[in-house]
Amino acid sequence: MPVYRRHAGLPSPCRFTVAMPVYRRHAGLPLPCRPYRRRRLDGERGRRADSSAFSIYSRLVDTSDHPVGRVSRISMALLMENQFRELPADRAIDTKLFLESVAYLPPFFDCLGSKVFAPIKSDISGNITKIRGVYEKDPVKYATLQKIVEAEKEEHGTGWPKVGATLALMWLKRGLLFIQVLLRSLADGEKDVNNPNLIRVNITKAYDRALKRYHGWIVQKIFKAALLAAPYKSEFIKALSKGQEVTEADCMASVCQFLVNYTATVDAIYEMYTTLNAELDYTA
Repeated sequence: MPVYRRHAGLPSPCRFTVAMPVYRRHAGLPLPCRPYRRRRLDGERGRRADSSAFSIYSRLVDTSDHPVGRVSRISMALLMENQFRELPADRAIDTKLFLESVAYLPPFFDCLGSKVFAPIKSDISGNITKIRGVYEKDPVKYATLQKIVEAEKEEHGTGWPKVGATLALMWLKRGLLFIQVLLRSLADGEKDVNNPNLIRVNITKAYDRALKRYHGWIVQKIFKAALLAAPYKSEFIKALSKGQEVTEADCMASVCQFLVNYTATVDAIYEMYTTLNAELDYTA
């Protein structure tokens, strides 16, 4: 290109790049194919993004030693032994009992076998700690989650709901919903017909519904890469069953039992945030 540009009396492209389409048109030279170049750049950018996400994922997870067969066999056992309490008629959620039940939830993410889920686990643990900190200041005043949120609404004014236990509970409920959707999807028998022993479909459904809209583009890419290290369904079921050899039907029956009061609690929290207009829709 520099040769015929020189013969046409045109300046070097490195000098007048911005004006290039104009003087190329006057010289009768073809314009660069912009749509093609843009698509090409987008493709390269997409490949670079995928590569970057997998690179980050590889640093978080030792991909040479897949965790299948070594998922935690105690976390779901603790969940089954610490069922959520049935809600009263007014659907008020007792703060003390709620904190006792959710305290056993973070290890659940060990069942998924990937360290990429560690941030979700850490986020849940941190939010539980924040809610407990508020509750312990005045157990009588903050006897229910509803009382905590309503009290903070009055105390913080325009700063609410992006403060204190209200914000912590907002993020916590999203992690709880992730667990709920994942377990319900498994219990309902949803699966990839081509790969029935994988739980990627179930995890993806849970992530898309509960967390995806609140995560930035890079985090979403990392999660996509994390699916490659998701455990097999058979190994996940062993984790749910204390490592014992049980039938899938028996395990899923226990899951359904656990989900009864658990789902009612999660739904009540979401309803409370809708009623009080406490929901925030922003990307973390």
